[in-house]
Amino acid sequence: MGALLMQKLLYNSKLIVMKRIISTFLLIPILTFSQNYSLDTTFGSNGINYTANASECVKSIFATDNKILTTGFILSNNFDLVTHTVVVKLNSNGLADTTFGNNGLIQTNVDYKDTPHGIATQPNGKILVAGSFTIESPSTGIFPRNPYVIRYNTDGSLDTTFGANGILKIFNFNTVTSTNAYSIVPLSNGKIFVSISGNSSNLNSALIRLNEDGTFDTSFADNGILRFDTNSYRFSIIDIIKTDDNKILLCGADRTISNNFKSSVIKLNLDGSYDTTFADNGKLVLDIFTATSASNYEYFKDLKKCPDGTFIAGGWLSNNNSIIKFNSFGQLITSFGTNGLLQNFYYNNNNSQVLYGDLDIQSDNKIIVGGTMSNDGMIPIIKITRLYQNGSLDLTFNSTGDILVDVTPSNDNLKTVNVDFQNSIIMSGWSQYNGDSAIVHSKIVPNNLSVNDFRSNFTIYPNPISDQINFSDTIALKLVQIYNVNGVLLSEYKNPGVVNFLKVELNTGFYICKIENANGEQRVFKVIKK
Repeated sequence: MGALLMQKLLYNSKLIVMKRIISTFLLIPILTFSQNYSLDTTFGSNGINYTANASECVKSIFATDNKILTTGFILSNNFDLVTHTVVVKLNSNGLADTTFGNNGLIQTNVDYKDTPHGIATQPNGKILVAGSFTIESPSTGIFPRNPYVIRYNTDGSLDTTFGANGILKIFNFNTVTSTNAYSIVPLSNGKIFVSISGNSSNLNSALIRLNEDGTFDTSFADNGILRFDTNSYRFSIIDIIKTDDNKILLCGADRTISNNFKSSVIKLNLDGSYDTTFADNGKLVLDIFTATSASNYEYFKDLKKCPDGTFIAGGWLSNNNSIIKFNSFGQLITSFGTNGLLQNFYYNNNNSQVLYGDLDIQSDNKIIVGGTMSNDGMIPIIKITRLYQNGSLDLTFNSTGDILVDVTPSNDNLKTVNVDFQNSIIMSGWSQYNGDSAIVHSKIVPNNLSVNDFRSNFTIYPNPISDQINFSDTIALKLVQIYNVNGVLLSEYKNPGVVNFLKVELNTGFYICKIENANGEQRVFKVIKK
């Protein structure tokens, strides 16, 4: 992963150079252009949660209680730039979960220096974090990086029944100086899969399986370790997910040819054998960027299952991005993109580069892609793009298919997007506000879903309606808005006052009516115009 990590370091360095000094003022998230999504100002503090005691976000997920879990690291400013693992937990309203750790934050010092890469929850709610650590200072000239796995109880305390007092240090690959634990997948039987990434000169990558207590499951592969570094096949694992047919998908890069990485997905049975019903005997390999050079670093970094049972994999393609869509047999969905592949879609018209961050799927199979956009003359901001399930831009999303989100007045960098049950989008990343990096969360919501409880028996009738909307109560109304089914605002009636009906001009069809009373309480109705 040397070339890939170097690219990330160069990009992050560019962001630091571009940092500007800004006078302290309230952090007010801003969305550019008009949209049918908006920042949820009820989330966190005026729309964001800013965790000052955590420097950078790495990955976010939903916990088993539907709260937000994020792992990242805190960075010291000493010569060796020492980092240590942190986990942040937020309530669904974006405020810190005070029942977790120290006011929603825990810090774990695995060794001299440690950095997380993956986070997952077990069915019982316990939290797993995987990453890498070093045992000595780089100034000594000896700094091998080794994988680690931490398990926390639901309150953030270390689970002492796992590893050594909650921490498992893995020294099986300690001859490699760039060995990391990247992704982690727990099974319902307590077993745990962990992906290990190294360098091609010694270990390329491996999949290990652990028992519930953190010991190696010696019944799996070679004493718990399945390596992907034979002379005939080298595969680097980035992400893992478990499938509904009780198998696992792994994505990353086929590195068999050292100067020609190939984007790849493989499917394994739980015993580590290849699922031969998937693609070519278990391997789906795409040589998208065919040039052979040291700068060819294409690979998939994210796997997601769609509600319709298909899968998507997204990642980097040299200086751009790519997404594929495929079924459980490894066959590309040819109606997606161009014969199953979407590439070179993530640039802005002003030649700004967007560094791919993450993707997730909404309940209607639409794809949310998030990244960090910058050019030589701008402070980095977040870009969110929505695609139809065939890969085309969803132009009902902000009329352009994407939204630019300037969360803080400094550099904003996106790492993870997560779609919740209301199709709202949780954005997790980090910002260099006031010169200090911090983990930042924000949330954008569909305008027709951003509502509070309407505490009355208020309703509308009849439904279907004709040329007016009748209200069940004569009530003081502050706002009535009519949206089409794509969430586009069609008409708005401000301060209609104390009324029991409202005249409307609508064509025949389906609509969404959002009503706000004088107390600021809101309710949404689905309306049919006959």
